[in-house]
Amino acid sequence: MKPQQMSPVGNLTTREVTATSLNISWLPTTHQACITGYTVCWDSKCTNIRDQHYLIQALLPCTEYSVWVAAVADTSSSDSVDIKNTTSVAVPGPVIDLQATNTTSQTVDMIWTQPRTNWTCVKEYKVCWKDGSTAQTCTITDNTSYTITHLMAATNYSVQVGALNAVGELSTLSDISIFTSTLPLAPHTPVTPVIIAVIVILTAGISATVLYMHCKGILLWPPNKHLDPGVRPPPIPLKTFDGQCRQLLDTPSRLSNEYQLLATLSSDILTTQTSLVGQQIDNRKKNRYVNIIPCECHIM
Repeated sequence: MKPQQMSPVGNLTTREVTATSLNISWLPTTHQACITGYTVCWDSKCTNIRDQHYLIQALLPCTEYSVWVAAVADTSSSDSVDIKNTTSVAVPGPVIDLQATNTTSQTVDMIWTQPRTNWTCVKEYKVCWKDGSTAQTCTITDNTSYTITHLMAATNYSVQVGALNAVGELSTLSDISIFTSTLPLAPHTPVTPVIIAVIVILTAGISATVLYMHCKGILLWPPNKHLDPGVRPPPIPLKTFDGQCRQLLDTPSRLSNEYQLLATLSSDILTTQTSLVGQQIDNRKKNRYVNIIPCECHIM
């Protein structure tokens, strides 16, 4: 007589789930008298038991497991029945080996390794940094590295990194201190050539201005000494008299020469009075600038 096929176990259920264990149970087959035990398998592991329940331990949190149970007789076994369960969420452990690399005046690259404990529950990482005077800045990343930007040069920063699980629970923070580098120096500009160029330009400008003012009669150089009203200045030679008069009319600012011109004219008139009395009036009439010289100037 051919042996009858054993029926599978019934009502396989999970009685309790934790972050690291599954407690399962089931009902026996209809051929309970033939059963010598049960085989329970999960994650490539199997065990043989006689009870109708089993506590699977040393599991990873936040992990889905498939569990198979089959009834075993002396010479045969039933078909297996399976059930899937996910272990509970746990708080991740702290990240390890937190390091700062490629530090510049404004950026720093942070790298780390996932936690040793409960790493299967890590969903993302929280990175925070602050200096001694500003508020803390935080960001979230899925990677085990992050580049912090917009830092201040030559500044001490405290950087913290923690792991987050699916429900937002944060691990213990790992921290490190960094110091940003100073700003690069600007290209050196030679100072001496610039100063020399400025001096040359100023000197040339001042010289040109002085020369222009001197030619226009605005500036006399060397300046005339103050004339004593009681001392007659030396007469101007007759051959330069006409030029001096022209200069007086062209440049009214040189009125200080008026007295000297009048003195010259007076001297000339007095000199010629005894010998050229009849020509004095004619000479005066021929003078282009007679209007600026008093007619009675010979009575000085």
